[in-house]
Amino acid sequence: MRKLLSILMILLSIQAFAQDDKSKDRIDYSGEYNGTFTDIKDAEGTMQLFLYQPDKGRTSGIILLTRIVNGKSEVTTGTINIEGNGEFISGNFMPSEIKYIAPREDEDGIMQNTYDSYSCRWEIFGQITDKKGNTIIGKAVPANCVESNLIEFRINKKK
Repeated sequence: MRKLLSILMILLSIQAFAQDDKSKDRIDYSGEYNGTFTDIKDAEGTMQLFLYQPDKGRTSGIILLTRIVNGKSEVTTGTINIEGNGEFISGNFMPSEIKYIAPREDEDGIMQNTYDSYSCRWEIFGQITDKKGNTIIGKAVPANCVESNLIEFRINKKK
């Protein structure tokens, strides 16, 4: 019985050490990231992410996109959830405000929606380009949206 108990204690200590060693390899993405983005409709602007990663697990936070539209600054904010704890990340964000104006007819008499892709839910994919998680490059596309778009971004962790 003592032998079995001793072996069990040794195995538990080895397992605890191995788990501690694995957690040291994980990157904590918590913090503020700033950078720029462009889209396929020739819009460009700034992107800010404010990320929180509890206990080095799933990452969530707030996204803020600022772009210039018709000479005015337009801000899209939303929440973001990111999966992945390695070289690649994926996630989604949902704008907190949906700008929708009633459809109107164009010159051919066809009804046109007047809201854009920045009012839709987005899927985001990225790659961490350094070992410390300080730089993320990626792309995002709107999901289930009337308007097609593609954002390309590069953000750096604020020090």
